Amino acid sequence: MAMASGKCPFCGEGKVQLATQKPELETNDPLEAMNAGNHAQAIVLLTAKRVERTASQTDLELLALAQFECGDSQEAAKLFRELGEQYPDAGRAGWWKDRAIVTEQAAHNGESVERPSPITETYRSGNAERVLREFWEGPYAEIMDGKEKPLNVYIPKPSIWRRGINLILGATYDLVQALARGISKVADTSFARVDGYRQAMRHGIWTYLPSTVGLLRLASDRDDLLAGRNIPDSMRIQPGVSSSYTAKVPGPAGFFTDPDRPTAGAVGQPIPIHGGLGDKPNGYEHLLPSSAEIAQSELYAGGTRKSADHLNVFAIDHLFDLPHDVLMPAFDEAKKKAIPAAPGSPEAQLGIEWVWIRANEVDPHSGAVLSSTTNAWDGSPERGSTPESVKRMRTNPATGTMLPGGKIYLEDGKWLPTIEDENGARLIQTGIDQNMTLGVTLIRTVYVRFHNLVCDVLAKRYPGLTGNQLYWKAANIVIQTRAKVHTAFWTPMLFGHETATRGLHSNQFGLLQGRKPLRQRLVHDPLRKGSHPVLHGLAGNPKIAEMFSDPELKGLDFSETYRPVGHAAQPDGFDMALCTIRKQGQPEAGGEYIPLVNTFGSAGNDLLQREGIGRIAHMLMNTSMMAFTLNNYPPQFAHLATAGGTTRIGETDVQRGLDRGTGKYNSFLERLNIPGLKSYRELFKDPDSPESQRVIQRWNTLFGPYNEASGELFLTTGMGQLADEYRPDGYAVPNPTFMNFVMEASTRFMHNEWLTKYAGPEYITPIGTNIVNAITFEHLLALFGGAEFREFLQSRTRPNVFSNMKTNIPHPIESHVNYGEENLFDFGAGAPYLEAHWTGKGLEKYEIYRVTYDSRLYLVDLTDRMIYLDHDGDGRIRTSDAVFFMPEELPSDEKLFSKARKIALDSQHSGKLSTHEIKLLKQHGYDKNKVGVAVAQ
Repeated sequence: MAMASGKCPFCGEGKVQLATQKPELETNDPLEAMNAGNHAQAIVLLTAKRVERTASQTDLELLALAQFECGDSQEAAKLFRELGEQYPDAGRAGWWKDRAIVTEQAAHNGESVERPSPITETYRSGNAERVLREFWEGPYAEIMDGKEKPLNVYIPKPSIWRRGINLILGATYDLVQALARGISKVADTSFARVDGYRQAMRHGIWTYLPSTVGLLRLASDRDDLLAGRNIPDSMRIQPGVSSSYTAKVPGPAGFFTDPDRPTAGAVGQPIPIHGGLGDKPNGYEHLLPSSAEIAQSELYAGGTRKSADHLNVFAIDHLFDLPHDVLMPAFDEAKKKAIPAAPGSPEAQLGIEWVWIRANEVDPHSGAVLSSTTNAWDGSPERGSTPESVKRMRTNPATGTMLPGGKIYLEDGKWLPTIEDENGARLIQTGIDQNMTLGVTLIRTVYVRFHNLVCDVLAKRYPGLTGNQLYWKAANIVIQTRAKVHTAFWTPMLFGHETATRGLHSNQFGLLQGRKPLRQRLVHDPLRKGSHPVLHGLAGNPKIAEMFSDPELKGLDFSETYRPVGHAAQPDGFDMALCTIRKQGQPEAGGEYIPLVNTFGSAGNDLLQREGIGRIAHMLMNTSMMAFTLNNYPPQFAHLATAGGTTRIGETDVQRGLDRGTGKYNSFLERLNIPGLKSYRELFKDPDSPESQRVIQRWNTLFGPYNEASGELFLTTGMGQLADEYRPDGYAVPNPTFMNFVMEASTRFMHNEWLTKYAGPEYITPIGTNIVNAITFEHLLALFGGAEFREFLQSRTRPNVFSNMKTNIPHPIESHVNYGEENLFDFGAGAPYLEAHWTGKGLEKYEIYRVTYDSRLYLVDLTDRMIYLDHDGDGRIRTSDAVFFMPEELPSDEKLFSKARKIALDSQHSGKLSTHEIKLLKQHGYDKNKVGVAVAQ
């Protein structure tokens, strides 16, 4: 078999299109045309046979396949059904039935519809001056205000004593870290050739050390990785672009964040390979098996798939949505790439030797893959990566005008909208609308609704803000919240080792907050936090932007980790009985089964609207995530109906890595400063076991000729990570996967100014920072999932919603992380945001009254226009009981304010709170024991 990157026998000159890869080919053989990537040509030839009534069964199969590859899903589905009716006893009749269903779904759910590239000629030019001028002077300039300034708000400062302590602790840490770093360097230099130490470096030296010492080693390893980041020269300073011309706040398309590198991270810019150069051809590639042979042998499941029963589907879909935001290589609008057909596949049985997958668009100068999204964590999934998409997401299609108040358009104010194309396909309208699994659709819906809620909150508290100010401040708040959820709550569920968890939480909150329960740790804590990146955290730290000047740029190796993780961990489908909300550990089962592929795109959006967020979330939380291991890709991923034709996920994962120069596992390890493998045995804890020997022998058969000739030890990057049995305690993945993740997670904070320089109250308002401090993913699910689902969340045993609620298996992280008290009603409304709240000065003038309405008691603050509810029914109200908006089933704000004003005018009524009670409720730190205020007088 020819090698995975081998030369297709049909390669010609001329203008190509997706359905015509060799336009100069002259043939009367439809099979030859299809092998050449000329599916449009094959359709002409096969249709002629059908009209002449000379078409055989094979001809009809080829026609159906060619129709789908040309984007005609409806006709393909129709023909597959006709084949089943005409030849019901044929050997591939079952496959025809499956293809008819899948292609028909693709014709309607929008996943097979070709999207226009977001890379316009202006972006493709890489000319920052041209792009910036077009943005500020073009039709989409109205989505941003030109002169945005910091807000004039009160921000308390740490005391002199606190600042001194922070400086001393920071200097002490830096000294200890320098010593630890030096010791690590000496140890690595001295013992790297020792076999046991070399392997320990791959497993993670830090995992063998006491937690605090291990944390120092982990920080040193991370810093070494960050030093190897590559910033393409094309992104550096360009003549004619001055910092005064470049906006000072982040904006759409990824521009504006760095005056010295104005195009860095933008749509259409090269994606770097961090830590070194990509692999170059060595002349022995022809000895490798094809990508199809590798995928069939090592990636796709051949029987029962393995599950990770302590995690649920949310755990993979929260990751799955991340690449939509930070790293999506662009497709070439015309070119495809030929790869050998999988041996024994239906295509091979039909005589097809070559199948065609989408090619990436590359920079004509450097050959680097171009990005189709902004290459930073900036909320692209919700709003898109270009000014055009930002405006489109904010526009009401019925009126053609942008929504007031900075909001993103939702159908009925609740659901991601859909549009119907000319062929009847319904496409979800969201920032990035492809690869939408059911879980991703739910997560996206929740965060967009959260964005709109934040807009309402800010408009209520700061009525002078413009629509654009509300939009971008809400976008920033949502991004900070997503980063917090992902870093502090999601990531440790996959990387649950105590040392790694402390490191992740240090990134988010700072090491000094480690003694607090997790839910009580703060991103924004102006009275206590300094600027040290480890002790006080990266998130929300404005000094970080001064320490790390390079922009956030995800590297191509990131895709070599998230793709195998995301693909191996997806479930086969869902039991709809699990939608019924039951007490944790007692879910229903045995309902209608819906395959995963039936929930893609608008089909999943329809399902979500029909069942509701709470019921679908309950189903996802009670469905196991699958395991990160070999031979665990869903078999249905071998023939996914997607835009531009069939996507073969396994083959694509292998081929993309080889084409980009990131596909060899040992090279991947070296870019992570980890010694490579010398033997396949090193991946197995018991390499002599029958199971390990079967795998090793299989690899020797597959890759032996290449290894012997090249002197290398070949595994694809995905295979090495999937196979590695040495995984730290609490880990779902091996250490190399984690190290790649942790480097990219750190750059998210170090180099993304949304999360540091522009994260504070002077940019997103004090209310905004309070929201970021308060919110978790559980809060959003409880808010938008309905009262019944909120009660389920409140009564659950497992503290983290990424845990599997059906199996109820305690996650290892629970042994060393104290989650603390949870209040799903606290969205930060009662946290301090005015000077009086911090200092107590002027609180004696506040008017807060006890109000009874329909036999229920409330505290109504007429000064700050805020209402407090007794959420837990204990007869006392605390700061955390403040609400931004009253629930629909309770009296409105205005009704309660009106009644409070009447009480204030009634000299006989004694419902006003005392100054002491007001301080308990309003002054920061006054109610140290959280006693609260009695609801009844």
